[in-house]
Amino acid sequence: MKTNFLKRVMMSLVAIAAFGLTSCGDSTPTFVDYANDGSVKLNLAYEGKDFYADGVGQVTLALHIDGDTTHFYPVVTTTKSDIIKVRYFGIDTPESTGRVQEWGATASAFTKAKIKQANEHGTIVVSTAQASYGPPKHDSTGERYVGLVWINETVPNAPSNSLVLLNLMIVQEGLSWVKNVQDMPDYSQTFYKAQNQAEDFEKCLFSPEGEPGFNRGDYESTSLLDLKIEVEKSILDPNYENLYHNQKVRVTGTVAGFSNGTMYLVDYYSEEDGGREEGGEWAGINIFCGMGAVSSIYTTVNTYLQICALALNSETFGFQLTGAEGHFPNVPSLRKDDDALIIRTAAENAGSPTDLHYFEYTSSELSTVTTNRDFECLYSPVIVTDTVTVNDFYINPSGDEITLRFAGCTFSVYITNLSWCKFDSTRPSYIWKTENDYIGQSFNISGIYTWHRTTSGNLTFQITPNTKSSMSWVQPV
Repeated sequence: MKTNFLKRVMMSLVAIAAFGLTSCGDSTPTFVDYANDGSVKLNLAYEGKDFYADGVGQVTLALHIDGDTTHFYPVVTTTKSDIIKVRYFGIDTPESTGRVQEWGATASAFTKAKIKQANEHGTIVVSTAQASYGPPKHDSTGERYVGLVWINETVPNAPSNSLVLLNLMIVQEGLSWVKNVQDMPDYSQTFYKAQNQAEDFEKCLFSPEGEPGFNRGDYESTSLLDLKIEVEKSILDPNYENLYHNQKVRVTGTVAGFSNGTMYLVDYYSEEDGGREEGGEWAGINIFCGMGAVSSIYTTVNTYLQICALALNSETFGFQLTGAEGHFPNVPSLRKDDDALIIRTAAENAGSPTDLHYFEYTSSELSTVTTNRDFECLYSPVIVTDTVTVNDFYINPSGDEITLRFAGCTFSVYITNLSWCKFDSTRPSYIWKTENDYIGQSFNISGIYTWHRTTSGNLTFQITPNTKSSMSWVQPV
C-alpha cells in the first residue's frame, strides 16, 4: 500500500512538473512561469552573510517538515549556528502532519524534492521578509522565522540572479493559497497572479479531480496489536511496506504519556484476544496530535480513550498515527463522531484490565531486551530499577532535544521536553542542557520504550520520558 500511495503522489508531482503549456491558437492561454520570468528576484547579496545578523544567508538542509516549513543549517555562523526553522513567507499549504488535509502530501513531497535537489547539487539561500539587511524576527510562535527560500537546483554557490523563489513555485503549482504577503508589497501582485493562474488552469488545489491517493474513506476500527505487529516487521526489515500506511484507523487504548505534541497509547490483549505472550500482551503506538494545546482531560496518564487518526509511514517521522489535531474538544459533550472519546477517566480505569502497566527491568535486562529485539514492551512505559550513569551526551542543533547514553547500556534516553530537566533542587530554575551538566551523573529513569532509525539506517532503542518525574538525579554522596 505504501508503494501504491507513493506512486500516486509521484504521479501528481509529474503532472505538476509538466506545466509547459503553449498556445494552440488564440483561444488557449499560455501558462506563465512567474518563478522563472524575473518577476521576483533576491535583491540582497547573500555571499558571506550571516542569516542571524543580516537576515539573509546560504543554508543547507537540516530537516524537511511539510509543504511550507523546513529546517536549515546556516553556512555562515559568525554569530550562532542554531538551526533556522523557516515558515515559508506568503504561502499556506494544506497540512500533512498533525492535521492531514487533501493535497498536503503532494505539497510536502514537492517542497521536499526541490529542496533535496538544491541541497545535493545546487544552492539554497534563505532571506526574511525585509528589503534591507538586518537581524531576522521570529514569527508568532517565537521559534520560527518567516522566510523566502531561494534555490538553484544545479549550480553550487549560484549567483543571486540565478536563484528562483521556491515559495512562488509552490503557489503557481496550485499547492498553496497566498497568505500575508503585505510585508513584501513588491512581490504581492506576482503571488496573486500565480494563484489566479493556478486556479484558471485547475492545478492541484483547484482541480475538480482531487488529490490522487488521498484517503477519503471512513475510519476503521483497528487494534493496537495489529499495528504493533506491522511495526515489528518494519523494525526487522527496513524495506518492509507497512500494511497500514495511509489507512484511517479508529483505535482505543490507555494514555501512557504525552510530550511535545505526541501521545503514547497502549492497550492490553489477553491470549483469547490475540496476545502472543503467556498471560497476554501489551501493544501501543505514538500519535502526533499537533503542536496546539490538548486538554489535560485527554492527556492524563491512565485515561482510556478512543482516537481516530491516519496511519502514515514517512522518511522524516517514521510510522505513527497523525491527523488527530483539532479532534480533542474541550467540552466532551460537543464532540463529533471522529473526535477523541473518553471511555474511562484515569480514576475509572484504575484496577481494570487496561490499568496502565509498567514493565520493570534492571539496566542489564533492558539492554538484553534491546539486543535481542524483544518487543514485549514496545511503546509501553518501562522503569529501570537501578541507577544509570551518563557517558555520552548529544543536543540537537535546535537545542530542544537531548539524547543521553549510559555506561554498559545498549539503550538511550531521548528527551523532548527540556522544561523537565530541572534536576538540582538548589537551582530550581536551571535547565540541564550541556555536556558538563550530564557526563558522569547518575539517574533513575522511566518512560516510554520506543525506537528510531537514523537517516544512515542505524537502529536505536530509547526511553522517552513521559512525565516530569520520569528522570531523577542521584546526587553524589
